[in-house]
Amino acid sequence: MAQDSATNESPALANVMMRYPEKTFFLGQVFKDTTNSYKLVWFLAVLSLLKRSNAQSLRLADIFTEMAVAAWHPVCLYRLSLGRQDKLQDVIVEIKQASGLAPNADSEAIREFVEGSTAAEAKLDYFKRYVPTRFLTPWFADKLGPERNELTRTREIQEMASESQRSPFASPYYFEGTGARRSIRMNDSWRSFLMENLGIVQSFAEHHLALYLQARNPNVPGVVNKLRAPTARQLTAARDFWRLVRTDFDKGGKAAEFCDIYSERQLGDNFSVDHFLPWSFVVHDLLWNLTPVEPTTNSSKSDRLPDLDIYLPRLAKLHFGAIEAAKKRPKLIEDYTDCFKRDAATLLALGEPGLVAKYREIMVPQAQIAINLGFQPGWKMRSLRSEPQLTSDIEPSVISVGPEPEETISLRDVIVPFSQEGEREPGQSYLPYYSLKVAAGAFISGDAPKPEGWVNVVKLGFIRRSFKGMFVSRVVGKSMEPTIEDGALCVFRNPVEGSSQGRVVLVRKGQISDPETGGNFTVKRYRSKKAVDENGWRHEVIELIPDNLDRQKYPVMRFTPEDHEDLRVIAEFVGMLDLENQKL
Repeated sequence: MAQDSATNESPALANVMMRYPEKTFFLGQVFKDTTNSYKLVWFLAVLSLLKRSNAQSLRLADIFTEMAVAAWHPVCLYRLSLGRQDKLQDVIVEIKQASGLAPNADSEAIREFVEGSTAAEAKLDYFKRYVPTRFLTPWFADKLGPERNELTRTREIQEMASESQRSPFASPYYFEGTGARRSIRMNDSWRSFLMENLGIVQSFAEHHLALYLQARNPNVPGVVNKLRAPTARQLTAARDFWRLVRTDFDKGGKAAEFCDIYSERQLGDNFSVDHFLPWSFVVHDLLWNLTPVEPTTNSSKSDRLPDLDIYLPRLAKLHFGAIEAAKKRPKLIEDYTDCFKRDAATLLALGEPGLVAKYREIMVPQAQIAINLGFQPGWKMRSLRSEPQLTSDIEPSVISVGPEPEETISLRDVIVPFSQEGEREPGQSYLPYYSLKVAAGAFISGDAPKPEGWVNVVKLGFIRRSFKGMFVSRVVGKSMEPTIEDGALCVFRNPVEGSSQGRVVLVRKGQISDPETGGNFTVKRYRSKKAVDENGWRHEVIELIPDNLDRQKYPVMRFTPEDHEDLRVIAEFVGMLDLENQKL
């Protein structure tokens, strides 16, 4: 493997190099000059399959599926660029749009969707032409002449890979099978080497992928921590810190100042902790970027960037009080001293205006980098209030996500009445509005019901090439947070195209009663576990899964073959409308 600082600092890696000099040399050559992500992600996909199955032969289609899994979180969750000319990123984005899967979807859900989607597999099949063979180029560099054309080079490498299996310097794999059964067969010696040193070799490959991504995402923080799906975050220490601050505020007669910086409502002991700059951008839990908030604020803000002009001074003011409260406990405020390069006394001597200035120095450049990556800027706390019904089926209720500002968005602002007989229907920017109750029942017959109103979805930031089959409904409840906010107006599509696996869907079932909808219909993430026998495949169990991970409040609904016959998938969730930043 190529010599670098990481190699010199890893005794385990150095030991592997000494024991397997020829194998580590060739792997080093593979990653020496990478102009796109394909070889790196291909190799990580192969390692993942070996780890999961320890198989001798690996189907190309399975490796490409695993490439989608490996690239999903860097592209979809962390919004990293794989490079301007990198087609893998384009394919992953298209699969995400088609699947409706969340950016932080688990690997199994991504895998199941791709395996069940012929369109997704067809897009990934693009990489079959060159990636599997070009990975092997270092093994035959001295035999390959000038590249005349791609197909000839591919055929030459395939033949050399097979012939090399009888030599001391065999390539890691060779090719067998045709069509859908096209596979690579692992060389016995290479397979043993990879299985014996799987953790070290994977770390080596991820190190090179991190270097590749950092070069294409300059100034983006924490790239090395953005290669895999996020693990559960522990914010216990942060909550303890803010409880200490709250206690100090109470003792000092400043209880009202311990408040949600977005809603400006005073906080009690039941508060959440929000990352001011989204966690999926900073990938850390350092105190200077955390703030206590109401639980509804946390889900409403999601991974958007708050308006810095409004909220950054409030953040700095709250942290000024926090530093003052913890100044006699230096260990607690190390995050501040490390960030601002000043001790507590010096930071407090700056006063609140001075700390606001320091926060701007730190936050503004990072926020701009986040915007460049595609994070949505300018989020503001707004409220949505409902008004009297437009039709008898639009249920009145009050949905509050913050204090009542001078301007509020009402249902009447966004849902216009259905046109009368003979009147022209709204233009192409509008989608029909139905209550979930109406949509869950009327679409079963196969015909779209009469709209209860119309929504200008383009004005609310929703833009698609085709609106075919789409409609708007309002989703109430917190079971699908953070994917769907409580009270959100959402776009759905009927019918569901392709597999429902891993998608958020509107489901109707005769014997369920969802406490959030008050009926026998619900919006949940669909997952089916299948069994195969001589008669083909069948559903073994169907699960309707809340995205909210509080399983005490929002348990998974499970249905066996005996009780899922009347379960109907009505429509798939496409997106949530941006009521907070509507283009009025």
